[in-house]
Amino acid sequence: MQIAAELTSEGINAVPIFWMATEDHDLDEVRFTNWFADGTLRRFELPAPADAGKPVGKIALGEAVAEFSREAVSLLEKAGNAALAKDLAESYGPQETYGSAFGKLFARLFGEQGLILVDPLDEALHRSRLRCSAGWLTGGTQSSTSFCNAARISTRPATGRRSR
Repeated sequence: MQIAAELTSEGINAVPIFWMATEDHDLDEVRFTNWFADGTLRRFELPAPADAGKPVGKIALGEAVAEFSREAVSLLEKAGNAALAKDLAESYGPQETYGSAFGKLFARLFGEQGLILVDPLDEALHRSRLRCSAGWLTGGTQSSTSFCNAARISTRPATGRRSR
């Protein structure tokens, strides 16, 4: 978000974008987190579901998340983070998927700062990619070329130099 703000202040229109890796199949990478609380490291780990071979963005968190959510909310409230506790409680429920819960939490935390979340499992995104690909392959019409050019992202690597 800071880089987008810096680019915009330099006259380069930019928005912060976060690519949610919901198509990833590495459930073991995302089904746990470690928190430091009360002087100890606390591990929250959801059980591996039977449908673990699917993209993580399609796997429901299940009932086990309710207990972890309550405990995490309690730890956050105890530490004086009532707003974050509320955001977490409203984002992580048994009916949510790994992708939807994470997306809801990030939207609550960073939405007002202009962060755009991109979920690669979103069908509209896939249709947009097909439209761009078809335009590039066929030489493109003015409207498809404009649409795809508008979707390009300018980034600044860690070196501080711009790349496009």
